[in-house]
Amino acid sequence: ELEAGDEVRTLEISAAPIRDDDGAIVSAVAVVADVTRRSRSEEQLRFLARANELLVASLDWERTLAAIAELAVPALAGYLVIDLLDEEEELHWVVAVHADPEKTELVRELRGQYPPTLSTHPIQVALRTGEPQLLPDLQAEAEAMAHDTKHARAIRKIANTSGLVAPLVARGRTLGTISLGTIEGQPRFDESDLEMAMELARR
Repeated sequence: ELEAGDEVRTLEISAAPIRDDDGAIVSAVAVVADVTRRSRSEEQLRFLARANELLVASLDWERTLAAIAELAVPALAGYLVIDLLDEEEELHWVVAVHADPEKTELVRELRGQYPPTLSTHPIQVALRTGEPQLLPDLQAEAEAMAHDTKHARAIRKIANTSGLVAPLVARGRTLGTISLGTIEGQPRFDESDLEMAMELARR
């Protein structure tokens, strides 16, 4: 019985018979393949190819980043935020998109009220370490990201399943981060999604 937030996966099962010396079938070996993961990997490859086309098509970086966000949401994530560091090393969001237009406004409003300045925030950890951050359960991790309980509730409202953050690095310099989050009905991010996020950040 499924409950809210449960992830549905598609499995492909095939069987190969095992025969004895007389050719009679005595057993079988079953092979189970996770079709959900395979389809998701194929979708990620298509997304990266399309993102690459957008990146080389225009020198207008603001328009390009917005187009990539629209491409990613909701195909790969429920929301996407790109933050860039200014000359004073202060972080500012430049793109913020949510699958729910009303929550897009909430994301932008929250970033103005509660910038991700806490040392425990995954964005700050990614900036400091240069390593992507996986958040498999945003419900549990909201407190570490929040300035107060009101902020934690808002985080859970925006993306209540999983998230990841990848640093944007060019020529050895960290320029900002890209953050993605999943919402109900989407597969949770796992370790295999970090490489996709890092590849997008590299491009």
